Amino acid sequence: MVKNKKLKEKILVMLMADSRKSFRTIAKEQNISTTTVSRIVKELEDTGIILGYTALIDWHKIGYDSILCLQVNVTYNANVDKVGSKLRKIQAIKQVFYTMGDATFSAYAVCKNTEETAALLEELRTVSGVERVVPHTVLKTY
Repeated sequence: MVKNKKLKEKILVMLMADSRKSFRTIAKEQNISTTTVSRIVKELEDTGIILGYTALIDWHKIGYDSILCLQVNVTYNANVDKVGSKLRKIQAIKQVFYTMGDATFSAYAVCKNTEETAALLEELRTVSGVERVVPHTVLKTY
């Protein structure tokens, strides 16, 4: 079972590096069958370990001039699940993280210009339970 756990982790690392990598390629690199890779990935998906697949995007190259990391604090009695769900439904927000520390949530958002950024910040202030929003401009991603 320990070997299987290590194999699962190796497959996860490979998919994190390139989620488009074929099962055949993974199998060849790990010296296992394609069927084994398929079974492991399906198990990882079914158990909620793999939540989905995504592309990494250079938003600046497609015309988004305002990339933001947002710190969002909520009121004492706010329902964090509801607030988190509302934040995730805002079009400009691409990821939401429920965190410990200086903020209740951290979020990653993209806007085309300062007008869209101002509109996003205004929209965030109207979300029930949101107490404070601190935006941080992303200068470069690695």
